[in-house]
Amino acid sequence: MEKLLNSIKDQLKKYSDIILIEYSIESKNSSKEDLFPIVQLTDSKQLRFNTKYCSWSFNGSSLGDYYRSINALVEDIIGSVTYFIRTSDYKLEDIQEIMISPLIEEIMIMVENDIIKRNDMINNSIILNSKNLFNLFSAIDVLYDSIDKIFNHRQNKFVGLFNDINNTILNYIHYPTQYRRHTLFHQMEPYDTLGSLNFCWSKQRNLIEDIVKFHTLLREGNFIEKETPIDLLKNAFSCSFLKEPLNIKWTKQVKGKSSKALLFHFIDELEHFNYIEITEQNSLLFKKIEYIFCDNKGDKFNNLDVSKSQWLNQRKSGRTPQEIQLDNIMYLVYKSNQ
Repeated sequence: MEKLLNSIKDQLKKYSDIILIEYSIESKNSSKEDLFPIVQLTDSKQLRFNTKYCSWSFNGSSLGDYYRSINALVEDIIGSVTYFIRTSDYKLEDIQEIMISPLIEEIMIMVENDIIKRNDMINNSIILNSKNLFNLFSAIDVLYDSIDKIFNHRQNKFVGLFNDINNTILNYIHYPTQYRRHTLFHQMEPYDTLGSLNFCWSKQRNLIEDIVKFHTLLREGNFIEKETPIDLLKNAFSCSFLKEPLNIKWTKQVKGKSSKALLFHFIDELEHFNYIEITEQNSLLFKKIEYIFCDNKGDKFNNLDVSKSQWLNQRKSGRTPQEIQLDNIMYLVYKSNQ
């Protein structure tokens, strides 16, 4: 029991330290490209905000992958705790006292520290409080919103973890006939079902106004087929269940083929700008893409896991012209509806 507790604490420590580092590269003509905000995490991991492209990267990956890493951590901890409670021979009261109570106390300390760190970042940030000095008008709002979103996501997940662990042990203690121990433990993955949940537009945004602009700009940029009905695009982000694929043609090509890398960049930027809610698992993300988009010939996208890995490797070399084109579309819509 103590071994599992210490293992979980070690996992949480990798996400416990988070600080904002701000530095600039001195040059004769100081510009926004010279200033790099970094959120330093433990285990040599960094969230780097690129002021030129108004976007974060997580150790060469996307900000969405940072969120998914937290989600995976939370799911792993809940699964480990539930499995231990269900299969071990320890008394439930002993499990609650020796393992559960110290664990939820550790989680709440993380949540409380996050609140302090978030306020410290916002109030003491050179960039956020001296933006006139750095010519960062176009990036500053995105940076502020991003920091806010990072901490909100962490808080929601860790508070949820606290509640889930606490409720799990209480359910086994108070409802023994309903929550039986020493039984086989099976969990059906949601992506094994037919159909798929589409993307969920943020409640802080206006779906109709945003989609009207995206529909125009994506068609003009040849990212989606010009004949794509606006209702079809709206349906892709309406947070509903799809029984049949929408088959929105992703028509932007690289080397003669519809670019899956650009499609991943598009979705990642939608998450980054808080247009859509984070998809918590890559398997669910791939299924959403398969049910919503297809290539310029109408064929289903395949090998999305391989394509995403290739896209993440390409990101290390910087943005392509097509990705910058997508970034500009994102920012135009983001600013127009504020």
